[in-house]
Amino acid sequence: MTVKLDQDLAPTDQLLDAWARDGRQGQGGGIHPLEVMRLLHEGQVLGSDKLSTDEILIIIDQTYLGSPPKTKALIDVWYKSAAPAQVKAKRLGISRAALYTHWKAVLWYFRGALRAQGLHV
Repeated sequence: MTVKLDQDLAPTDQLLDAWARDGRQGQGGGIHPLEVMRLLHEGQVLGSDKLSTDEILIIIDQTYLGSPPKTKALIDVWYKSAAPAQVKAKRLGISRAALYTHWKAVLWYFRGALRAQGLHV
């Protein structure tokens, strides 16, 4: 199943992927400063030049920690697991089609929450 992601959600997806990937590598759960610089350079993510890398990491961490439990669960399963979509869906107790729908909803939630805190993705 190929899933097309809305262009408005791609930067948020990339940001969460980098954040989670860094956490999987034992770096403490935040995005490595070089990854932030790469994303900024490419113009894909983080449209605010007023925030430091540390502030960006804090915003992402706080947004994750303040998220509803189901949102955290989906982020953990989607971004912190290399399992196939069917396995991820089973872990969440939903169908594979619902997994993609919930994933997009979580991206919209995160996009709005990050923007509300000054991180324009």
